[in-house]
Amino acid sequence: MRPTLSPASPVRLGMCSAILGLSALTLVSLPGCVALVAGAVAGAGAYAYAEGKLESTLSAPLDRSYAAARRAISDLEFTETSAKKDALEAIVEAKTAGNDTVTITLKALAVGGGEGGDPSKSTTTKCSIRIGTFGDEKKSITILDAIKSHL
Repeated sequence: MRPTLSPASPVRLGMCSAILGLSALTLVSLPGCVALVAGAVAGAGAYAYAEGKLESTLSAPLDRSYAAARRAISDLEFTETSAKKDALEAIVEAKTAGNDTVTITLKALAVGGGEGGDPSKSTTTKCSIRIGTFGDEKKSITILDAIKSHL
């Protein structure tokens, strides 16, 4: 006769925890697996983090968002290496003290919510932040907070 385990037995709970832990570890370690995190962080607001890149929508036109991104880079004492802007898009690049490359890409959103459109009527901007090759979610959120503090 085989012994049975009650649903709440310590052995069964331990086995379930181990299986869940190994499953999570396996998913995290798979290359090419997309980790998507959407949520609210104190001060950061809504954002999505996927494949090493943080994305958010800023409630400001492209010109103000670009100026805020450049001020944020300065506030965080990063070294700005490039800053380019046209009527629809802007890219700010910088280096951290650890020599990681920070790339902030800003795109004017059309009045209907898509990219492009008439920039003179755009009141929102799509903001993408990538740090280094693989990304850094915590640093990206810090940068997003710094950008939003200047809007």
